[in-house]
Amino acid sequence: IEMPSCMVITSPLNDLRLALQEALQAFESLPAAVYAVQLSDGIHVVFIYEGKAEQTVPAIQQWQGLPIQFWYQCDGITRPLQKPVQAFHDSLPTMDDTLHIQIGADDFVQGQYAGNQAMIEQVLAWSDGARLIVDLFAGVGNLSLPLAASGMRVIGAEVHEASVRAANKNAKILQLDAHYQQVDLFADFHAADFVGADILIVDPPRKGAKKICGMMNYLLPKKAILVHCDVASAKRDAQIMQQQGYHLQGLRALDLFPYSGHVESMSLWAH
Repeated sequence: IEMPSCMVITSPLNDLRLALQEALQAFESLPAAVYAVQLSDGIHVVFIYEGKAEQTVPAIQQWQGLPIQFWYQCDGITRPLQKPVQAFHDSLPTMDDTLHIQIGADDFVQGQYAGNQAMIEQVLAWSDGARLIVDLFAGVGNLSLPLAASGMRVIGAEVHEASVRAANKNAKILQLDAHYQQVDLFADFHAADFVGADILIVDPPRKGAKKICGMMNYLLPKKAILVHCDVASAKRDAQIMQQQGYHLQGLRALDLFPYSGHVESMSLWAH
């Protein structure tokens, strides 16, 4: 749908969107979709093709002071359109400073930067004094790497291999005590490594974490932080937490999805 401006994206992305629409007119075959990720020191732009991909690089090397790395995606595989590949970073808060983690074109980031900052700051506040953090559905370590940078030990699990690889790579580069495993948390898995955390972080996809919440009497964290992007699954998981003997200590709603019916909820639980 053509529109002069979008209310929910940053001004650089909004202007870049219009510039890309004009640049794509020079392509012989148009991509099925385009997505862009603005980070602290650059922008990833990915052209998605359903068939053969055109490997034309637009004559836009940077945008409003931020360099651009162009990619093309075909058959689910993302490849660079230009080399050498530029590495870009997301700036995340820690208890004492700012953490810069490398984010690739396929790595998941929250769509709303300010909301993500607020979410991490809340996790930091609720985790104050903890020593061992277990992060389930960890992604690229968005919520737990800032805790590792604040001096805590982190053990994480995530099903997507690329995200696990990115989280471990960032932990190694930054010399943090954080280690992530590839685990399907919706299937049967060996859970011994995740038992006895001071803080257990659970940030599942939209369908929630029914299985994990039902394992609290085995996982036995001192406290648990649940993050949900769906209110219905959050309600169901909260009822399971109560059945497992955990009590609600804190609740916060964040508007990470402006102008939509979705709300990000954060809850703190203690045994």
